[in-house]
Amino acid sequence: MGRRGPRNTAAVDQERRALDRFAAWEEGAGAVVDRARAGDVLAQGRVLQAVDDAVALGARQLAAAEVLGLSPRTLQRWRRRA
Repeated sequence: MGRRGPRNTAAVDQERRALDRFAAWEEGAGAVVDRARAGDVLAQGRVLQAVDDAVALGARQLAAAEVLGLSPRTLQRWRRRA
């Protein structure tokens, strides 16, 4: 399935701002993401919390996952284990 339809400009701008903030977090937390990928459950929890914060600010989960270099499926697996 594709996107649901065109998004308005305000929503796109809000998502862009949310992803900019999230990317700034990710730059300083690269080691956390690496530990999360290696299976560190606490690091996975920190990454999931950061993704949730980005989504609350208006980002889509897919976009947040892409910023981290993760697939949305990986986030789903981590949530199931948490």
